[in-house]
Amino acid sequence: MRRLLRAGLFRFGHSSAARLCLVLTLICACLFAWEVRREVSIGEDWFLPQMMIYAVMFSLVVGREMGHRAKNKLIAGVSRSRVFWSELAAALVMAALCFIVFAGIVLCANLRLLDHTPLSLVAWVWLGFGCITLALTAVFVTLALLAPSRTVAAVLCLVLVVALYVTSLPIGQMLREPEFNAVAGTVGGEPFYREEPNPDYVAEPWRSLLTAYRKINPFSVREEFDRAVHPFLFDDESWAHAKEATAETMGPEYMERMLTAEEERMMHRAPLCALVPALCLVMVGWPLFCRRRFR
Repeated sequence: MRRLLRAGLFRFGHSSAARLCLVLTLICACLFAWEVRREVSIGEDWFLPQMMIYAVMFSLVVGREMGHRAKNKLIAGVSRSRVFWSELAAALVMAALCFIVFAGIVLCANLRLLDHTPLSLVAWVWLGFGCITLALTAVFVTLALLAPSRTVAAVLCLVLVVALYVTSLPIGQMLREPEFNAVAGTVGGEPFYREEPNPDYVAEPWRSLLTAYRKINPFSVREEFDRAVHPFLFDDESWAHAKEATAETMGPEYMERMLTAEEERMMHRAPLCALVPALCLVMVGWPLFCRRRFR
């Protein structure tokens, strides 16, 4: 197993796709650091490209190995399980290194925020994004190990990323629809007020299903993280101006540097919600890979 893991890491280290991924990770990290510093946001302009880069890189590097090279390993007496887990472990190490580089650049470029940001909040944010990165990497590698070719693997991984991205926003908007709409007016000069059922409200059991999907969708989680940490991304001077500007429209409590109980629960469950579905897919893909035929 150790030899297979070293061979996998060596292959990643000498792969042009992996090197390009590292360069693009550096670019995404610089763009994200600039976005946090100037735009006061952790928007999706960096997250979507980063996940697409990972999808292509891991599907190509791992998918390339699933041809004659994998068949040669099996002929040499290496079990399919060892091949599966060594490929997965090497990819996770590569993803972890890329994420550490990414997080280090962003943190070094925004050290000023640590003056008023709790370290526990910083830790939970990066733990959440780190687990999302590792979880999606495990999904990409599993698809690459099961796909008939690396081209098919790359397409499947990209389709998955795009599908998660496209469905995150409309589902969030659907779940934010109120159950009742307020209707006010006058009848015969007398004012009235009543609540009418909202036809756009999502009722059970779909509401529970969509809520569960939103909790494990990484793009929805990123949106929730953005909303929670937004007030902490201002420095002291710009925060004072932002509080004054939003007091009339959003209320004075909107820009308070305090996490609600729901936001804290969201941050605490985000790592688990990211890892559990990925682990389930890996455990399903493992026996399927052990039954796969190689040409």
